[in-house]
Amino acid sequence: MKFNFNMRKATMRVTFWAGSLLFSAAVGMGCGTTGDGDGTTSSSGGASCDANASSYAPFSAANFTTEQAQVAAYGRISALRKTATFAKSDFTALKTDYDTHFASAVQGLTGVPSWENANVGTEIHTLINNAINRGLDTNDTTDIAELGQIIEKSLIRYLYLATYSRVMTTSGDAQANWDKVFGIYGRSEDGATSAGISGSVKGRDDNYSLTNNDKVFSALIKGRCAIVDGDNAALTAARTEITTAMDESMAYSGARYFKKISEGGATRVDLAEGGTYWYAVERRMQAADAATIRAWVDALMPGGAREDELPDVDGASTALGLMRSNFSLPAL
Repeated sequence: MKFNFNMRKATMRVTFWAGSLLFSAAVGMGCGTTGDGDGTTSSSGGASCDANASSYAPFSAANFTTEQAQVAAYGRISALRKTATFAKSDFTALKTDYDTHFASAVQGLTGVPSWENANVGTEIHTLINNAINRGLDTNDTTDIAELGQIIEKSLIRYLYLATYSRVMTTSGDAQANWDKVFGIYGRSEDGATSAGISGSVKGRDDNYSLTNNDKVFSALIKGRCAIVDGDNAALTAARTEITTAMDESMAYSGARYFKKISEGGATRVDLAEGGTYWYAVERRMQAADAATIRAWVDALMPGGAREDELPDVDGASTALGLMRSNFSLPAL
């Protein structure tokens, strides 16, 4: 399976959305129904919904409180990891936030893309839980910076797949479901701020002059209007735009750190960050190529046979080349 992001093929994900899209009775409110962002809706007198609006107007803010809480919890975990005084004692707070806001949701993750392992939630939970436990263990000498990166980037992987899951939901209340997509993605209603997975996507946009974060935000607005207007084709297109943009960003994220390691002088923290990002796109690669990278990454990660070694240039160069080939990435 090869993906050419540079060609921006609109049909890239269509096969993942097979089946008819089911709209709730709420869609029958008409083309002029718009959300005010405060849990109410108003009619614009039959005017068409503005798919080119600059802001996302939630159907109801109550639809995505859980998603907002997860994005906020991720923000706290990320901020704590980045503090100059980050220490083993901070893993108690990390564990509390993870157990409260993520553990059950991560392990129960469903509706993931067809290319992903159905048990990926358990896989992510194991990575995070093992890193937290090592951080809490006063006798464990693993660099806490490595552990912090594994936790944070594994949560980005979860938020990526959780966004997918909500995008793929085609039954139930269409308005509530789409608000949940908006909430878990982490972009503010006016588009001014980006948190969670949207913050990661923005980071790669800034690194490589991409526009994926804005593409997702625009598609969220278009998808909302498609629901208001009862336009299945437009909603399908919005779904594809969102998933294609996120896919490209995650591929760039993994490749970015493999490139850094291939240039020499990288640390184990770079490997932890790049390796965890790469896990998110592993199953979209040719199986043999993915197996080659997996063997290299797993051996170097905490618990692997080479966990005390620095990541090697040759292994990173091979991994980077395979990623470029599989995802048609530029030189970076």
